[in-house]
Amino acid sequence: SLAQDLVVRRLCEEATGDPTCGDQPQDNGTRYFNQYDVGEEGGLTDAMVLVQETTAKYIMVMGVLNSGTQIITSQWAGYFLDRYPQRLVMLSPMVGILLANLVFVLVEGFKAIPVELVFIAALLAG
Repeated sequence: SLAQDLVVRRLCEEATGDPTCGDQPQDNGTRYFNQYDVGEEGGLTDAMVLVQETTAKYIMVMGVLNSGTQIITSQWAGYFLDRYPQRLVMLSPMVGILLANLVFVLVEGFKAIPVELVFIAALLAG
């Protein structure tokens, strides 16, 4: 996913100074690390392994935050549907997704913004 690519690039850049962690694209265009190359000549470095582990944790936390927010907010959806126009209630998730995408764009575009803001984007999208 794009969020995973964003996190990998930013963490690679922080760990090694190179957004690709020195990993060159394969013939099919993918550039993900091969976990079985650890320790071999041209294989993964300790920084790359750290980036993989940290990225996996970030994506897991983002999924939990997104799902948790959906579970919590869905409990109030019926209440709001009874009291407010349906159109307003149905548009509110779209506004959250729009704001989440804005956060992703800001994190991608400005290197001074910490990559941890993707957690806020996951909450907004949920």
